Amino acid sequence: MRSLSRLLAPDLSGGLNPDSALLSPLGLAYAQAHGCASLLYVNLKRHGLLARLPTEMAVALKGAYRRDTVRYLRHRHCLRQILALFERAGIETLLLKGAATFCDDLYGDSGARAMGDLDILVPESQKERARRVLLENGFREECPPAAVLAGDVFDRRHHHLPPFYDARHQVVIELHYRVCYGQGNRILPTARVWGRRQTVLWEGQRTAIPAPTERVLHNVVHALKKEYLTSRINLMQMAEFAWLVARYREWIDWQALLSLCERQGFRTPLLAYAVLAGELFGTETPLTGQAGRRVRWNARRLLMGLRFSVPVETAGWGESLWRMTLTAYYRLNMLPWAWRNICYAPGWQNLPARVVCLLRKLPAGLKAWGDPDYDSKRERL
Repeated sequence: MRSLSRLLAPDLSGGLNPDSALLSPLGLAYAQAHGCASLLYVNLKRHGLLARLPTEMAVALKGAYRRDTVRYLRHRHCLRQILALFERAGIETLLLKGAATFCDDLYGDSGARAMGDLDILVPESQKERARRVLLENGFREECPPAAVLAGDVFDRRHHHLPPFYDARHQVVIELHYRVCYGQGNRILPTARVWGRRQTVLWEGQRTAIPAPTERVLHNVVHALKKEYLTSRINLMQMAEFAWLVARYREWIDWQALLSLCERQGFRTPLLAYAVLAGELFGTETPLTGQAGRRVRWNARRLLMGLRFSVPVETAGWGESLWRMTLTAYYRLNMLPWAWRNICYAPGWQNLPARVVCLLRKLPAGLKAWGDPDYDSKRERL
């Protein structure tokens, strides 16, 4: 895992042993499972290391890169169309996550990042107008709003409209009116992201991206939603954290980032994420110096979860013990997590409703408690 991560880092100088094998078949399996095969290909090609790979590995990485480049171009064309439509309608936009990398060319290569969907933030007061604009221009809702929004106080936990699909470009669009979900929304308030946004002109369209501090923090809270409990964070998410820090290190307000997390009880996850990024990618931040034993244990837990994300044939007593530990941690912490996220509604007056919601979610919760892999679009905890 550490060998693979070093190959995904922004800076490869001094991180490779020229006498060691560059990439094992297991390392390739991890790269494919975590959606970072294209970034691996770009990084190896950029540093003249592709020739050191076995032919079948180089072919597999090149194939992933070509597929992601095609997806990138589809997403790019779709985004250009959406921004033009919204600009004519007078709707402000702010690009999140992968969409933001279009504006700053974070990786220096169009196919380096696997694109899942387009995340576009619009003001909450303009979300219905934005929805109508997309529907009037050939975009299809994946499911009706009534199937997602319950019409009660718990709608506050939602942060985007039901996904839209563009059949012409085969792209899914998530129209956000809040940046994050649940606890993440309280850590990173949408008003802060709008207030500190950076306006950009991209492909002739005016839009915006989050400021470096908020962009890094969004990466953290998005990577550590329920994944922090299940110890199943995504390696590509962590790689993006490393690349963001490498690009914007001087503009990131680390103390503000830490303070925002501390107010919502998110200090340990943030520091564990930073420690793990240092171990895997060599990403040094002022946060790592504040990590105590509890933080480092959680960083170790996340690392073990990464190792178990791809099945291996050999399994000793140490691995079995770690697997039981990860499952026990998840089961002990799932209920508090659900109370802060799924059952959250602001104000003491909503406490009875929160209890009712928790009871209503109990059947799905018991399934998820017994099986961390449990997931359902109809009944998600």
